[in-house]
Amino acid sequence: MNTGLLANIPGLSAHHEEVPQSHNFDRKAVERLVRDAVGLLESYYPAGALAWLEEIRPEVTHFLKKCEGEIDAAVLTEDMGRVRKTLTRYVEAHRRAFKIYQGRDAQEEHFVN
Repeated sequence: MNTGLLANIPGLSAHHEEVPQSHNFDRKAVERLVRDAVGLLESYYPAGALAWLEEIRPEVTHFLKKCEGEIDAAVLTEDMGRVRKTLTRYVEAHRRAFKIYQGRDAQEEHFVN
């Protein structure tokens, strides 16, 4: 049963909303998944990538921050499937961002020559 502030207003008792509670949400598992994702990214993080992306491609770092926010929102919903999906998107977005960074030398050489 909804135990929010609106539930305490007289006359609204007929409008209580059943909110499904996730009984299989495991915060320790979420922490482990996040640690694993961050560890994976750290293992192939090209030095200087995030600073370069912030300066040269701010739209990419904006997207990465958006993905991080989606993880936070997923955790708040206590939906393990959503947490996994957003973590996968977060890792994939960083991989793509790192490829953009790694391709910068070839792009710069192309424009110089």
